[in-house]
Amino acid sequence: MSPSKKLLIGMSGSIAAFKVAHIISYFRKKNWEVRVITTPSTLEFIGAATLEGLSDNAVISSDFVHGKMMSHIELARWADVFLIAPATAKTINALACGVGDGILHSTYLAYSSAKPLLLAPAMNTQMLAHLTTQKSLTTLKNNGVQILQTGSGSLACGEVGDGRMMEPELIAAAVERSLVPTNTKLNVLITMGGTRVPIDSVRSITNTSSGATGAQLADDLFLQGYNVVVLASKTAHLPKLVTKVLLFDTYDDLETLLETTLQQSQFSHIIHMAAVSDFTTSTTVSKIPSGQNRELKLIPTKKLISRIKTLAPQSFVTGFKLTVHASHLDVDKAVHSVFKNGADAVIHNDLSKISSTLHQLTLHTSHGPVATVAQKSQLADLIINHLFNTTTNSLDLNEVLYDSLS
Repeated sequence: MSPSKKLLIGMSGSIAAFKVAHIISYFRKKNWEVRVITTPSTLEFIGAATLEGLSDNAVISSDFVHGKMMSHIELARWADVFLIAPATAKTINALACGVGDGILHSTYLAYSSAKPLLLAPAMNTQMLAHLTTQKSLTTLKNNGVQILQTGSGSLACGEVGDGRMMEPELIAAAVERSLVPTNTKLNVLITMGGTRVPIDSVRSITNTSSGATGAQLADDLFLQGYNVVVLASKTAHLPKLVTKVLLFDTYDDLETLLETTLQQSQFSHIIHMAAVSDFTTSTTVSKIPSGQNRELKLIPTKKLISRIKTLAPQSFVTGFKLTVHASHLDVDKAVHSVFKNGADAVIHNDLSKISSTLHQLTLHTSHGPVATVAQKSQLADLIINHLFNTTTNSLDLNEVLYDSLS
């Protein structure tokens, strides 16, 4: 039986402290050892008895506990992974400055940078956006801390905006993922969302792609140990866990972003899910007058998947193809067109098989359809089982330059 993993949780004073109880309970049920340290203000929001009862360990909130004066050193050595949640603006700014005036801060300073450390911010929108806080988050990120994204919604102060601490299940998933051995990871680039075609300075043509499937796929692959970089449209749903996200707007934006990204880094797999405009306008004006007939000339765009294959010939490229109430013959033609443009594999779906309860996706290789799943939540397993596991051995992952995007 393998030894249980050791999770150290550092908490600061926030109304979001109650969410940490769910995280402790989750890992205790998985037989992890959990120990909790807090700032003094944390215990104004959640009781020490609750945290001790859930973790089965005494809670330490001071550097000056009799018989435990070296707790910050002992705990830093003991932990396999260190999670700081909730992390308030005060705590974040103190950590970034190296202030060691409490058990949480001193343990952070004693903790090895070779081990994973995750931080989940929780605060008012303006406090999060403040230049001081943003500089501190950048400093911590540069020091190797994984900063978990905040959510948007109603805040305890009554305002609505960004700053909600990430939900417990997502934090727990990120903690587990942080311990996945690095030698099991592949580097994956995902494009997602729809491009926009400007007509004038205020009007544009776009499509209905929300990027939701791509966002879920990115997070699912991230949780299974893969390094994921996302190129997403500005209007797309964004992944909750993947932090390497670069935004585009138009066809030209995406083409430029692809060129830059693929010149900087190598990827074992590229999953091209973006709904790229098939046409662009010949000219744009500052503003088209209303109330008049207007002819709009559309010019076909080049297929970006061909450009991807030219820029990254060593990568295994998977393209996506959406059809609308297509016959079997039409599906075959549509899928073939993607292969003709350079794809190594194609995932097809049809609008008739997408609803609130169904999102059917079929994987095609050059030999024909391989497998079908009924939900987008199954897409990651489909790709891993049928593409990643069969193509990894032919790739020299020692040459991957993923960190150049950091």
